[in-house]
Parts: sequence; C-alpha cells; structure tokens
Amino acid sequence: MIKMILLYSYPNEIHKKIADICLACEIECKKIPKKRFLQTIGNHTGAPGHEGTGEIYEGHDLAEPVMLLAGMSGRELDRILDTLKDLGVPSVGVKAVVTSHNISWTILDLYEELVRERAAMEKDRGLSQ
Repeated sequence: MIKMILLYSYPNEIHKKIADICLACEIECKKIPKKRFLQTIGNHTGAPGHEGTGEIYEGHDLAEPVMLLAGMSGRELDRILDTLKDLGVPSVGVKAVVTSHNISWTILDLYEELVRERAAMEKDRGLSQ
C-alpha cells in the first residue's frame, strides 16, 4: 500500500494545509467526499479487491473530522504527525491507522467504533482517577 492520508469531513482550509505538507513529504492525500462514505476504506486507498459498489451516501456528515493514515511505518506516522503539528495544522477530530482489520469497513462503521473506543477509554480514565 502506498503512503496515504485519507481525510473525511475535514474543512477545506485544513485539507489544503495537510495536502501541501503531504506533497512535500511524498505522501498521497485524499479528501473523501461524503457521498463515498458507503465505500470501503480499501476502496478509498485503491487496495486490490476493494472495488466500489456505486452506492451514494446521502446521510449526515460525520460529527467530527477523521484522518486515516495508510502504508506508513510507526516512525513515519510519528514524523508526519509531528510535521503537521509543527507547521500549525490544528489537531481536529480523530486519527486512526488503516489496518488489515478495518480496510474492509466503511468510514461510517470505523467512526462508530472509534467513538466507542474513545468513550471506553475516557470512562476507564475517570475510574482510575
């Protein structure tokens, strides 16, 4: 898989900043339009075996932006996230890595899972304090 950042529900001005940084870092950057939210993440990355269904999503947008990072090592992930922060790109929404487990999900399914995980972690933090 090539190095790629997928952006969902990102404001245009932040998308532009991220896209410019990605270009300089030789990372592909794709802003996925809401109408494609029913396609798999693998379809969005161009992964073999993840052809699109042609379904158009007409529902609500995500409640917050989501950034997915694909095809990068841990060191590369750290470097690109540090670069985004150092160059003033605001940290918004949630971030996740494309994995063999979630590549066949839609962004709607993944976002729901990420929200559940975040709520569980926040609950655990509250109990441990």
